[in-house]
Amino acid sequence: MPWAELRHRLEVSRQRIRAASHELDQAAFRSADGWDWTYWDLAGHVRSHLAMVAPWCVRTGWEAG
Repeated sequence: MPWAELRHRLEVSRQRIRAASHELDQAAFRSADGWDWTYWDLAGHVRSHLAMVAPWCVRTGWEAG
């Protein structure tokens, strides 16, 4: 997939998540489910992707040998 297309898809996804979060009223957002969604979607999900990408990032810095 071309880099520009990937960046576009990521931006569209980010905008959808932000729009969904703005639709929550404060009580829903501060509920147990709201905090759980925030943690797992914004922290846990990102952390899982970083775990997938980190090994590749490290290998790209290795000297050829």
